Amino acid sequence: MLKQAAAELRQQLGPFPGVVVEHKRFGVAVHYRNAARDRVGEVAAAVRTAEQRHALRVTTGREVIELRPDVDWDKGKTLLWVLDHLPHSGSAPLVPIYLGDDITDEDAFDVVGPHGVPIVVRHTDDGDRATAALFALDSPARVAEFTDRLARQLRQAPLRAT
Repeated sequence: MLKQAAAELRQQLGPFPGVVVEHKRFGVAVHYRNAARDRVGEVAAAVRTAEQRHALRVTTGREVIELRPDVDWDKGKTLLWVLDHLPHSGSAPLVPIYLGDDITDEDAFDVVGPHGVPIVVRHTDDGDRATAALFALDSPARVAEFTDRLARQLRQAPLRAT
């Protein structure tokens, strides 16, 4: 159903400059960041029609509308599943670090918050929105700096026997 929905949306939205339809493994993302503002309503209507035609669920993000299977699943539940299925031995707890830049990441921030490091990546277009993340990086460029520094710190940290 996702493959068919993606094909239909590509055909329908192909004439719209700046609209990109991306068929992912578990969803279809319709990006409209570079589309004319006066066409966004038509893009959203096409996605809503596909949602109804294929019994899918629409979620929205920053200049993207996604179609997903209509199941009770979000990034937070996905993260819980991953954490539950990671092989882990020893007494040291896993400390998840989750970076996200979109409203759809808030469920994962809620999951990570009590026992990990939830980090929102700010953008100029939504830099002041409320978030469940406990930490923030002020731009996507800061992500590379942060991960480089974290990797250096981890390499220098002495290994402890568990």
